[in-house]
Amino acid sequence: VGVDDWDDMEFIASFIRKLSPVCKKFYMHARKCVLGGILNARQNRSIPPLNYPRVYELCRMFPDCEFWINGGIHSLKDAKLIAYGTNMIDVYANTNPDEAENDEPQEEEYHSVPCHLCCHPNNNSKDATTAIPTTNGSCTAPPKRSPPNLRGVMLGRAAMDNPAMFWDVDRYFYGEVMNPCQTRRQVLEKYCLYLEETYPRRCCDNDDRISYEYPPPRDIVQDQEYCHICASMYSCGASDPLNTSNPCKRDDTNLLEKKGSPLKLLPSSTSEVAPISKQKKAVKISSRIIGRSLKPVQGIFYNMPKSRAFRKACDRLGQNIEVRNCGPGYIIRKAMESIPAKILDEDLIKTERLQ
Repeated sequence: VGVDDWDDMEFIASFIRKLSPVCKKFYMHARKCVLGGILNARQNRSIPPLNYPRVYELCRMFPDCEFWINGGIHSLKDAKLIAYGTNMIDVYANTNPDEAENDEPQEEEYHSVPCHLCCHPNNNSKDATTAIPTTNGSCTAPPKRSPPNLRGVMLGRAAMDNPAMFWDVDRYFYGEVMNPCQTRRQVLEKYCLYLEETYPRRCCDNDDRISYEYPPPRDIVQDQEYCHICASMYSCGASDPLNTSNPCKRDDTNLLEKKGSPLKLLPSSTSEVAPISKQKKAVKISSRIIGRSLKPVQGIFYNMPKSRAFRKACDRLGQNIEVRNCGPGYIIRKAMESIPAKILDEDLIKTERLQ
């Protein structure tokens, strides 16, 4: 909402006013950035104070534009308070935009910057005598009634550090009856299915093309069902996100094979084994795809035992050129073996019960 010394409402409002004839959606990082090498990117995300009131005011000044707020939002609780307001009113259904435009801001609702009510600690600066972090003056107070054109919030670092919190977003934030997954195993299994469809295995074809971006080549023909690396995983039918037992021991009578799926399952009752080749082949799935696929879930065991073991397994397998052609889905399934079943199958905690 500001750059260097241009850190006032007039500057950012003038900027939006010039763009508004051709642009109606604005994603606002609610703090200014300090350029010229004074602060690096990491410091710019923490040292300049957050200024949520300025974003709320911009919503009022430009009722025909839509805004999303970013910066300092660490949980679904914070996100819901900001998006819906502390009165928990569904502003999209119950607020008249014409009335909201004429509303006068209330001092107690929007605080000010520097804010002596929010008192956010600045961990980059400490009092010389007490060694206690000083406040940087940030104001992150949610509105009592969210402006109708504040369409949403952005959680960036939270998604990277603790992606498991989003298991509850359907129920807690959007009001659905329940969430699609209840455990981390179910989340990871569903994600693996997505990856196996999006970035199919390249370990069993003789095509020289490389999968290095989305979408990958779709006309590749598999010469065999499994290679010597992934046969033990996929010949057991590891494709059911709700299966918490050993996949090799399950009943395959309820399996449905999706038409065109790169994953072909063998019935558990048959003794037929897919042909396996141990011939070393060139890497056909780029490190870019592997890294992009693994990054969203590497923090899924945040603040839990074995979290580091899962990260290390993902890194080790992702760098193994012998494994990479089996695809990112296989890598995550293999990394899951480093986590005890008790942790994988532990129920995720509802947002209301989190501290």
